[in-house]
Amino acid sequence: MDISNDAALLWLFEVAPTEANLSPLVRQAIATANVVIYDRELAAIVAGARPLSGYAEPVASSDPAPDQTIERCLRFVLDG
Repeated sequence: MDISNDAALLWLFEVAPTEANLSPLVRQAIATANVVIYDRELAAIVAGARPLSGYAEPVASSDPAPDQTIERCLRFVLDG
């Protein structure tokens, strides 16, 4: 049974806004993810690593409740 198309993956990684050089793994994750949800302070980093055709959105506010951000991520995963 091939579940590769049915499986949804959620990756969570931390990047400091002052981090100038992303690791190859983090850069590839940002560039190839279907959806990237990020803190507003990381806008320049995400914009530099993300293709124009990719979907990315900042979290709802500058100080979001962690539960709201996690729920948003899980909705994307569950929607496929």
